[in-house]
Amino acid sequence: MEKKEFKKLLSNILKQYGFYYTNKRYYLSNNELIIVIDTQKSNFENSYYLNYGILIKEINPDLEYPKEYLCDIRGRFIFKKDSKIVGGFNLEDGKEDELKQSISETVENLLLPVYEVGVSEYYKISSESLSMATLKTKKYLGIE
Repeated sequence: MEKKEFKKLLSNILKQYGFYYTNKRYYLSNNELIIVIDTQKSNFENSYYLNYGILIKEINPDLEYPKEYLCDIRGRFIFKKDSKIVGGFNLEDGKEDELKQSISETVENLLLPVYEVGVSEYYKISSESLSMATLKTKKYLGIE
């Protein structure tokens, strides 16, 4: 798969979920949160990582289009290749259906529930991530 094909496919999948593309990133926003998805090219092979960030607007009222690394919660999509979990999507041997499935699973099972219910839902789904929460995020959630 070519880089251009990968980016177009990624864009089409994310747009189905309401994400919009601006400033080289994908965003989904409501009154409480901004979810950002960013691509990261691997330095070691022809593959891409998909990183996500969730920004709490109350904590960061001035950030309209945040970069992923500025968000209160950060993570990375997990890809499956031949039923094995891998960190990035390899353009040379990755399959379109595997890409679609991996992206859809993360969006539907993690990001959309957080978007619809609130940031506290993230830590219900991914309880191990609470140990990595920033102090500002813990204070916002009432966990100190």
